[in-house]
Amino acid sequence: MIPDNISREDVLRALEKLARSGAPRRRQSTRYLLAHGDRGYPPRYVLAVANTFANGWELHPTALGGGGEANAYLKKLGFTIVTMERGLQIKYH
Repeated sequence: MIPDNISREDVLRALEKLARSGAPRRRQSTRYLLAHGDRGYPPRYVLAVANTFANGWELHPTALGGGGEANAYLKKLGFTIVTMERGLQIKYH
């Protein structure tokens, strides 16, 4: 379950951190990306890192449920989620 106090600002701070350091290979997304600027980020990992700014610890992958929950939360905060298709095509939602 995603803590409901993670804010847009927390997500933006997480995106800044990931722009510098990237995401671990095991935390890469296989289906969805959060589109920000000219880059895509794994939505569940973005929320895990954003929780460090909101609550002081990184969320464990199992705490986030499926990608649908993370995607819906990020959309609610005003972010764009894209679907990765075969051949690196991206569909915007």
